[in-house]
Amino acid sequence: MAGSSSKHVAPWGGTFQEFADLRQVFALAKKHSNTLGFLPNAAFTDRARRGGLLLAWLDGVVVGYCLFDIHRAGHIKLVHVCVDEAARGSGLGKDLIDEAVKLNPHSNGVLADCRRDYQMDRFWRSVGMDPKGERPGRARGGSTLVRWWRPLGALDLFEEAALSSGLPLVCIDSNIVSDLYGLPETVRPDRDASLGLVADWLDAAVVFAVSPQVDHEMNRIEDPKERTAQRSGAGNLVRLRTTRPNDRTVEDELIDLIGDKQIRRDKSLRDDVEHIADAIRAGADYFVTNDINFIRCTSTWLFERYDIEALRPHQLITQLQAKLSQPVFQSSLIESVDLTWVPASNVLERDLEASFIESPQPAKEFRRLLHALLADPAHTTVRALIDEREKLWALYATRVVGADIDVPLLRVVRGSRSTTVALQLARYLRRLTVKCGASRITVSDTPLAPSVVDALRIDGFDVQGSSPVASVLATVATESSVEADQPGTKLDTPESIVQTEIRHWPLMIVTDRLPCYLVPIQPRWAERLFGFPNDALFHVRKTELGLSREHVYFNGGNQLRVTPARLLWYVTVDKSNALRQLAARSRLIESVLLSPDEAHRRFGHLGVLSLREISQSARKDGLVNVIRFADTELLEPPYARSELRPLFDLHDVKGTIQSTREVSPAMFNDVIISRFGDQK
Repeated sequence: MAGSSSKHVAPWGGTFQEFADLRQVFALAKKHSNTLGFLPNAAFTDRARRGGLLLAWLDGVVVGYCLFDIHRAGHIKLVHVCVDEAARGSGLGKDLIDEAVKLNPHSNGVLADCRRDYQMDRFWRSVGMDPKGERPGRARGGSTLVRWWRPLGALDLFEEAALSSGLPLVCIDSNIVSDLYGLPETVRPDRDASLGLVADWLDAAVVFAVSPQVDHEMNRIEDPKERTAQRSGAGNLVRLRTTRPNDRTVEDELIDLIGDKQIRRDKSLRDDVEHIADAIRAGADYFVTNDINFIRCTSTWLFERYDIEALRPHQLITQLQAKLSQPVFQSSLIESVDLTWVPASNVLERDLEASFIESPQPAKEFRRLLHALLADPAHTTVRALIDEREKLWALYATRVVGADIDVPLLRVVRGSRSTTVALQLARYLRRLTVKCGASRITVSDTPLAPSVVDALRIDGFDVQGSSPVASVLATVATESSVEADQPGTKLDTPESIVQTEIRHWPLMIVTDRLPCYLVPIQPRWAERLFGFPNDALFHVRKTELGLSREHVYFNGGNQLRVTPARLLWYVTVDKSNALRQLAARSRLIESVLLSPDEAHRRFGHLGVLSLREISQSARKDGLVNVIRFADTELLEPPYARSELRPLFDLHDVKGTIQSTREVSPAMFNDVIISRFGDQK
């Protein structure tokens, strides 16, 4: 009908004929008063004289009209838009609104209120208007008016400030809007990951915007509370301008690229096309969505063709975090043993899944947890431990919660190494807790591997509840301060002191009741055993050894008969280097004299020497001293030669250090206070 009929639209001009046409307008208004609402004739004539009445003719007959006001805020307020049933589908409704815009070129927009239950969404969309909110209607039975809006002219101040800021422009999908602003009680699987987008640092790094398509999708929500919550939350997001319905060139290109087959299979892709088309026109850098199918369908061509990336929330955060060079905490304790902590986002997700999903956790739950953690870099650190061949060893996440460190993710490699890795991680997380100024660490990850639970129990965590917990005390403390901080703790024996240090590691207690031994070690063995010095060129130590908290050193000295005790490692001179530095501290577990064969059989897996090397270090009686020790930490910085002489003089250590000797506990106390913190 529209193609074969004569139609036109014009303002009412007040001629004699047009007074007859005005009567037709009155008749149309009366005929459709159930949906338009009643207005007296004077409301029409007053607006007609001010230029606020447009008429639509089809084959010479008045079949529609548009009644509008110019609001003092500068927009066109549509009062009635009416087209008789016989003329609907002719495009006259759009023509009427376009004519009102043409006659008022300085207007900043078009506004209309329409009852929600009239289901006129399709019409308003066809004339380029989007739902922006709701207000109560005047009907006796109660009604809701949807506010429809079409922006006109130049960008407003809010749009201009945001889009000209020079920051990356991020267009977010409606599923992200639902995650961010939906009712808290509504279950949404990816909400935790999406919430990472509200981080303060991210808000200052990008501009978030949405396509008007978001408003249409929110308007489809049936639950009024959910609809209101999302609209209210998304109200401050920048709305991108769209060329729909007049120009759909980009939309048509996108549909062709995705293909009819994919769109028939997943009809929601048509909505996605609307979002991404507006993002492309606006020059957006990123489109963020949790629609995995859309990302998959466009992954091979979207960026290359339109210079925009479609990402999930955690992927966006990871990219921006890398570009902003966010500081990353690195562990010298583990990194010095041929292993490296890297951001988990640097590792393929499928590799993380293959290595660290714990039965019976479904893969999708692991992914959701990982995505949520990656999406919150301002509060959460997620790191993977890899070796030089990029083989995965461990995965963890930490976040500060008040005075606590929470560990929502703690996974280790499966197999024989799992307990060893888990034991090292327990200590590593304790040290991290100290660095963050926290006093307690809680492992909230579930399910935990049995090897991890065992390691945490051995390390002094309380594993009785659903989440293992450990308290961390000051790095260096006196006996009295520990007893005061931990009611019920009695440090009345050397064993009780050691057990308390283990339970609250990296606590070191200042005491004179634990003997101390000064152990000389050649630089080549120090490098292989401890990774000391860090700039050494000779790297042959075992990766498994480096991860272990327990080590063994074989020498030709005498048995150290008093345990428990403390050790200070003095790196001496050999052909590889001449250091003469106090390098590390440890806790002595035992010292035994064994034959080289027996020493290698029992402890070779913990040491750095081969059987031949152990035999060469044996005493004249053929026995070798096996020093078994744990919880070694490098002194940072080591005691150099210039510091050693005053330290040795103070504690009456005379001569050259060629063999293990007992020194004053006060010397150990001075060393740890100097290098690990002030006495509490």
